[in-house]
Amino acid sequence: MSKPIYVLTLHTHRTGGPEACHQLADALIEQGFDARTVYYDFAQVEALANASPQEGYYFGARVCPFDEYARYKVNVTDAVPNTEGVIVVLPETLCHLAPKFDKATVLIWWLSVDNGFGALSRVNLNHLRKPNVKHAWQSHYARKFIDALMLAEVVLPLSDYTVDMRRYAAPMPWDERPLLALFNTNHKVVADWRGIVAKVAELDPEIECVPVGGTREGVAAMFARARIYVDLGSMPGKDRMPREAVAQGCQSLVSFYGGGQDLMDIGGSRGPFETKIAADIVRTVRGPLSHTFERDIQPKVFREKAVFFDEVARLFDEFDARI
Repeated sequence: MSKPIYVLTLHTHRTGGPEACHQLADALIEQGFDARTVYYDFAQVEALANASPQEGYYFGARVCPFDEYARYKVNVTDAVPNTEGVIVVLPETLCHLAPKFDKATVLIWWLSVDNGFGALSRVNLNHLRKPNVKHAWQSHYARKFIDALMLAEVVLPLSDYTVDMRRYAAPMPWDERPLLALFNTNHKVVADWRGIVAKVAELDPEIECVPVGGTREGVAAMFARARIYVDLGSMPGKDRMPREAVAQGCQSLVSFYGGGQDLMDIGGSRGPFETKIAADIVRTVRGPLSHTFERDIQPKVFREKAVFFDEVARLFDEFDARI
């Protein structure tokens, strides 16, 4: 019988972190682990940060918040005990709560590293170096961060995966796609994307440059007909959208910042140099689909789920043996 594993999962947001936590709970249950999902909101985090729980903390009963998460198996519970023999999984945004579960084994899962800075400012780092606190990394950016802070001698990978791969079965063939380049224009972008679009128009007026956005289904449809997706964001973690684009047969160009280093094998640039990037975009849109993309890059995205399940088994089997 495996040790009970409590996966704290944000209830109020539909973003990469909460979905990764659902994926973790699902993978654990599929492999026979006793995984329990505990939903929380920000008010409860503040309350717990100011409390002194001895035996655990009650978060309250909730149900799966979003329809698309129904694909994942979860066993929802309302409290997390602070006792020996249990494992508490905290996303990096809750790392300051690790001392609250000093009797349990705590696993801090470093997903979007930058989003954890606020929580880090609220905890003495020595609390994150204690023997009962373990660390897992989603990206090499996160691993380097853990190493730089000397938080753990041993850290293991725990990534995530692109979901619902059946919808990627038959995207538009490359030669039939319009000369379309999609751009991420959200708050994470650290380059002058408008300047890049202007330079592309100067180099090749026939290429259409469009901001990507809308519903998840709408974005997937855009990826299925575009030739390139350009994401020059700060990459606080191993972002999903470049991988979703690749799954749809759309080549991706990402920045070299943060978790973008993990995505360099799907295209990338070492800096936001508008002229060079504009030339890369034109070359990619006008050129044939590379054999490397079809042979190596796209299959890697389709293997993500199997890799993730292997990582989950390896990490939590080791926990079971040691706790």
